[in-house]
Amino acid sequence: MKYLFSLLVIFYSYLFLFIASDDPCSGFIYPATAKSFGLIGGKCIFVSTSTLNPLSTCGHLGNTPFTTLSIDSNADNTLISKALVAAGVQNAAIGYTGKGDIWKWDNGDPTTYSNWKDNPNQVHTTPTPLRSTLPPANQRKSVAIVFAVDATLTSANAFTFAQLDLISELVDYMSARGPTEFAIFAYGCTKQDPFTIQYPYFESDYLKVQKMIEDLKNTILNDCIRVNPLDFPSMFNVQENLYYNRYTNSPRPFNSGYISMVYFSSTTNATNIGQARLLYPLSNSSVITVNVGNRSADVSSFTIPYRQNNIKVNSVEDIQNLLPTIDSIIYGSGSSSSSQNFVLNSNRVLATTDTICSFMNASDGFWYEDFECAKRNVLCQYFLPTPEPPPRENPRKDVVDLCDSEYTNYTMFDILDNDRCYKLSVQKKTFADSETTCITDDTLFLHTSKLASILTRDEQIQLDSFAVNQQPEEGMFWFGLKQDPKNTSNWIYINGDPNVLHTWQMIKNG
Repeated sequence: MKYLFSLLVIFYSYLFLFIASDDPCSGFIYPATAKSFGLIGGKCIFVSTSTLNPLSTCGHLGNTPFTTLSIDSNADNTLISKALVAAGVQNAAIGYTGKGDIWKWDNGDPTTYSNWKDNPNQVHTTPTPLRSTLPPANQRKSVAIVFAVDATLTSANAFTFAQLDLISELVDYMSARGPTEFAIFAYGCTKQDPFTIQYPYFESDYLKVQKMIEDLKNTILNDCIRVNPLDFPSMFNVQENLYYNRYTNSPRPFNSGYISMVYFSSTTNATNIGQARLLYPLSNSSVITVNVGNRSADVSSFTIPYRQNNIKVNSVEDIQNLLPTIDSIIYGSGSSSSSQNFVLNSNRVLATTDTICSFMNASDGFWYEDFECAKRNVLCQYFLPTPEPPPRENPRKDVVDLCDSEYTNYTMFDILDNDRCYKLSVQKKTFADSETTCITDDTLFLHTSKLASILTRDEQIQLDSFAVNQQPEEGMFWFGLKQDPKNTSNWIYINGDPNVLHTWQMIKNG
């Protein structure tokens, strides 16, 4: 049973759940560019009808200075996610952006509320790396290793699965010789949303790492659909913010003293490869690229040290024989990047200055990072001007003032000129309880008070504002309209008032 606040008025009866489609916010937007969600949390909220750059302003969506949305409470977050579902929008950008470890609302909102699925401001715990059975003095340095498997259309299945078999052997070999942690993923299948679920956390438990590999094999074999695939630059351009960093609150943290990245690529499109950005070198790190096939576009420029760790293979057998080569690069004398002199691309834009965007997923209401700041629907907001407070004293002294707050706590809106008194219940009530309360409350009235009927648009707007000011966390209220029991296609006011307004959007109670 739903419990709602009741809107009472003298002379009216029964109940109906409503949302006004002609909301006080809709006049501020251009209908072709945005959809209004009405007042939520005391501000007008809109979503763009087309996909936009989430870093651009919302100003072109209407005739007022909109800003990207900030969210202050879980109640507001829930209402907005439900509104997105009702509007058929799967996800939409919000105005919360980050650079490195620092996140803030773009409009300057000081609120600290957040609803991350995987909170970038929360340090993720990583298990203690699996220890080798070798004596500590004989163990190698601790390394976190990322493997990116090429599952694109240009990679034959034999090449793709040879990469996974090689990785499985490397996991066996490396974990037996020192503490290691691994993150293994494939690119080339359809991009997933939120995209970060394609990139696992580092894992150090040997059995869990092997299961990660088996699960990846099954995904590539059975579930790799290549519509709008995740290509090399889309994958590579998020690595610095995702894995290849030492941020205190990194999205994918690791415990090891060293980090190494290994990327396979069979892509033949050099223009596509050119859209990837070089990584900014970290100390104690190495980046290895493997060109698969003699026609694959050169990816040697993405190595660290610069152009020193690229390997070229042309066959499955070549891939199978890579274990000693990759192992020696990671653990050999040159694996510590702190001892290297790097040649950097002068056109390089450092990822530490890149902005990380965020968006709300409609189905679960959680927020997700978007390292690419991809175009998507954008949520925007606007604060309505604060209305002037109503006069404290009713100037119409020639009328018996039934709304005298000293006795009844009802309110008369002089601007409506309808001699009616209004009141919003303090507590939520059921359908039956609301009607009973209206009838039995405030016996000083000459007439029985009942649930409100709304006869004019001005009355509707006034009561919308009245209800929001009284209960800013709520968005739905009972009033006195119901289905005609004799004709269910009609709606009638119980007191006989004509149902002259048809601006209601009906929603099913249940």
